[in-house]
Amino acid sequence: MVSAIAPGVGQYGGSVSTDAGPAVDAERALMVGAAYAAINFISRTTATLPITLQRRGDKSRAHVDSPDYYWLTRQPNPSTSRISFFETLVAGIEGWGNGYAWIGRDPGKMYDPAKPWNGVKELWQVRPPRVGIGTFPDGSKGFTLDGSREAPYTSREVLHVPSFSIDGVRGLSPVAVGANALGLSIATEKFGSLFFRNGST
Repeated sequence: MVSAIAPGVGQYGGSVSTDAGPAVDAERALMVGAAYAAINFISRTTATLPITLQRRGDKSRAHVDSPDYYWLTRQPNPSTSRISFFETLVAGIEGWGNGYAWIGRDPGKMYDPAKPWNGVKELWQVRPPRVGIGTFPDGSKGFTLDGSREAPYTSREVLHVPSFSIDGVRGLSPVAVGANALGLSIATEKFGSLFFRNGST
């Protein structure tokens, strides 16, 4: 069994009530111009950074250009470019506090804990609200998708990139942590819109 928190709860990225009234989640936060601009800028900028692979030696590092890592350096999956993939992954981190991807492996290759990326063929982005995360009795992470009651997945199948964390398992959602500020912005904008729509000056 895995001890998991339901996806999208409180400080882990779900809808949060605010003192100003409006409930705020990662998607509604994008209605706030400053939040949209920040998440968009960080995601796009990070996604365009170059990715290089290096093999560490005793005293130096050597550049690795291998087709076995094409999924990381060029195209994570057949329908997504590298830039689009990492843009989505980082947006999940900045909005929900956690970025996720499904790891597609070559079924003909055995998993080797010493070389966990051997046999990986694809990475598919997964929307954070779909994922529940917890821990197995041994402390390793376990994941559920879409509230499934089936046996949870492990880090062999799911790539998890958390934001700042206070438990070492789940990342805190920047949107949830700053919900009151975002709620005030949404409430103020709504009040101003109604004020002028009613002909006030």
